[in-house]
Amino acid sequence: MNADSKVIVVTGVCGGIGSAVAELLNESGYIVAGFDIDRNDSEVYEHHIVDVTNAEQVKKSLDLVFQKYGKINSLVNCAGILSTNNFYSENYSDWKKILNVNLDSVFICSKEIVDYLIKNEISNIINIASVSAFKQSVFSSVAYCASKAAIVGMSRTMAAQLAKDGVRVNNVAPGFVDTEMIELLSPEVIEKCKNSVPLGRVASPVEVAAAVRYLLSDDASYITGETININGGTFMS
Repeated sequence: MNADSKVIVVTGVCGGIGSAVAELLNESGYIVAGFDIDRNDSEVYEHHIVDVTNAEQVKKSLDLVFQKYGKINSLVNCAGILSTNNFYSENYSDWKKILNVNLDSVFICSKEIVDYLIKNEISNIINIASVSAFKQSVFSSVAYCASKAAIVGMSRTMAAQLAKDGVRVNNVAPGFVDTEMIELLSPEVIEKCKNSVPLGRVASPVEVAAAVRYLLSDDASYITGETININGGTFMS
């Protein structure tokens, strides 16, 4: 691991995966600036209350981070919300809300940070996608699946266009993870999801965070435009 006190912006740090990413990176020697619309009382990394769907707020917070540290090395887009609505009950308002948080935030944060990233020799943008981007979901809404599939496609094109400036763009696509999102599901759906995983269990947020840490490291220096799937072998079933 070669953290070298690199400054990493992590969005969605009040969520299960985002908080795990922020904490693991902090433990690994990175300087973490957490962005979230909710308050986080973490004492191990700095927290900015930011609506990551608002470009003006994102830019202001990034400016503060850069003024404090003189650099921003990478971005991890973890902000996201889950919808379990059936297509028949899902309306356009639901659709816009999910895509705004899950997809627009990735574009906005990536767009606003890129001028800082290209100041470095090597930087990273890592986006949290989902198994739902690739496979029919047991419980996710059409809007949620669409948002995660769009992240994968967007990341590939970003990777191709930003490579010449030393910015690597990759995804981590978790399967079923033990976060607060599963509280939206019935015990029956949770059991069905577990049974569909060859390893027979739910992933921990730290297992997802470990993949993010790997992609940020020098060990992943020749990886861009890729997706690491953390799903317990779901694609085999």
